[in-house]
Amino acid sequence: MDCLVEEKFIRNYVIKSKQDRLLYELCNSKLRDKCISRFANPEDVVNLDRILISSKDIKIDEIELNLRKYMENDKCYNISKNQLDGVYSTLSDSLRFSMDSYMTSIIICSDNVVFIKTETEFGSPNKYILLNET
Repeated sequence: MDCLVEEKFIRNYVIKSKQDRLLYELCNSKLRDKCISRFANPEDVVNLDRILISSKDIKIDEIELNLRKYMENDKCYNISKNQLDGVYSTLSDSLRFSMDSYMTSIIICSDNVVFIKTETEFGSPNKYILLNET
């Protein structure tokens, strides 16, 4: 796992009052899944002013197109409950694994852009593109 990338993500996108707790959980192997599950409702943990897109209906092609606008290269870091957790992969592979999974997943595309797909309960999951313009 890349603790530096995970810490940057938390510091750049999560509301201040929840940052320390989420960092602790993310770095603790016993609590990591609990932390990831907290992003099933991103509005409860992320800075709302960072949300660029929030939609159930956005298609994977549109997501990829929007993310690529802000990416410097094709390497993404994954936080999820699947086999890509804590590893780097291409944007296409990250999105494919995310969409094929029923669980919450976070794809850190760069310091400036992040994708979150919520847990699938009924119908299509919510999908968020977060943008850090600072």
